[in-house]
Amino acid sequence: MEETRPTALHQSGISDLRFCPMRYYASQVLRIEPRVVSDALKDGKLFHRALETAARETDRERQRFAAFGQVRADLEAGRCQPINAARVRAMLTGYFRKWGGMTWQTWAREYPVSGPIPGIEGLTYEGTIDRVIEVQGGFAVVDYKTASRVDDSYLEALARRLQGPLYAWYLEQDQGIEVVEIIYDLVVKPSGNYRPSKIKSGPRKGEQENMAEFENRLQAVYQERLDKMLFRPALDLTREHREEALRILADTAREVLWRLDTGNWCENRDACEGGVKSYPCPYRQACYSRFNPVIVEQNYRVKSLDNGDAEV
Repeated sequence: MEETRPTALHQSGISDLRFCPMRYYASQVLRIEPRVVSDALKDGKLFHRALETAARETDRERQRFAAFGQVRADLEAGRCQPINAARVRAMLTGYFRKWGGMTWQTWAREYPVSGPIPGIEGLTYEGTIDRVIEVQGGFAVVDYKTASRVDDSYLEALARRLQGPLYAWYLEQDQGIEVVEIIYDLVVKPSGNYRPSKIKSGPRKGEQENMAEFENRLQAVYQERLDKMLFRPALDLTREHREEALRILADTAREVLWRLDTGNWCENRDACEGGVKSYPCPYRQACYSRFNPVIVEQNYRVKSLDNGDAEV
């Protein structure tokens, strides 16, 4: 395993460090990722790519056609399994049924932002904005999000995230515009309970449903619960939001530089199994084995350049 010294901070790295310094070391310094990707992550990335593709079109019907075409292309390329495609098609069906498409006045999409971190030498900040749109009073940053559930605590956590205010500040420095809000284009993913199961009624009662029947059942769930599955909350940006985000970014950069210089990558054992409720850390096998080369080779691979810092 070869260590690399990061030269930039991304949102994924900031999240990794706050979760556990050892996770940052594995993800950002060794740049390894699990060979087996969870269905939740596959679903999120697949849905994100579908929206990226749809955003290239201006006509609503073309947007829908492009989104579903991207799912089919990902399935044919082996980037997902049939169950992931079925779940994401159901999400897209709900998305276009509720919103009709992407009707914003778009200024930019997949817009890269980068720049120095105020007061810091040795690290810059980098990210990619999903969409920049024109709104009353200025511009807004749109961030595509998928979540397992959305409640008051989730929305409160969104309001505390650094990503939106940082994207807004770096975009303002780059373009000399004013960003007045962040819009989260948010879709609830099907829970792990939504999988092909036994048919409960009718002439085929007790038989295993096929993939088409499963997808139809899941689409019905989205149709019945559109207001509980799709949201577009907006956060008004203030100077205090930007200043607080920049302060935390600088503190995080100082910690990263200190750990890179000292090699002090301590563990946060409380986060290994239950730190994020039912989502154990994907790097716990490597960490527990003290990065034994055999364990790492069996369970992890080196990140590719195009997906190392994606977040969904």
